[in-house]
Amino acid sequence: MDGRRKGEELEVHVRQLSIAVVIALATVVSRADAQRYRVLVATETGQRSVIQFSPCIPAEGSACGAWIDREATADTGIRIASTTAAQFGPGDSLWLDHGAIRIRNANGRSKTIQDQRGTATALALAPTRDYAFVILRKPDAPSSTVVMVDLSTRSVIASCPMADRAYALAVIR
Repeated sequence: MDGRRKGEELEVHVRQLSIAVVIALATVVSRADAQRYRVLVATETGQRSVIQFSPCIPAEGSACGAWIDREATADTGIRIASTTAAQFGPGDSLWLDHGAIRIRNANGRSKTIQDQRGTATALALAPTRDYAFVILRKPDAPSSTVVMVDLSTRSVIASCPMADRAYALAVIR
């Protein structure tokens, strides 16, 4: 009888542990999905590309970085509105200034990000207002790079090169 009770107790503990593992994995997966952003990028040739950005989360082990998820149908009749400035919090702002990315927080401190991959030409703000996406282009190059900027650390955390010259982008999540 004593051996049977121990077996039942062990079975209960194993079930409880299994449930805890499933809940923990579901939490990690939902957090990883929440940290994925899809950005629609328009090029001068009319091509539309969807770039997926996934910031690296330490100790999570998820795929991170940026890549072109798919090419959308070319459509030169519809133009994505381009912007060069945004407010992302009370007193916090982001703007493009002479090809550089400028970030200022409410206390007046600002940082300039000048990237060697090109001149900043357009930006889009994530709906969560913690990331920005910026097109970088060299004046004489036929290509572009789209970067993800972490507004809390004020740094570029991911980038995706493109074969064409991008002119506008929008976050489609």
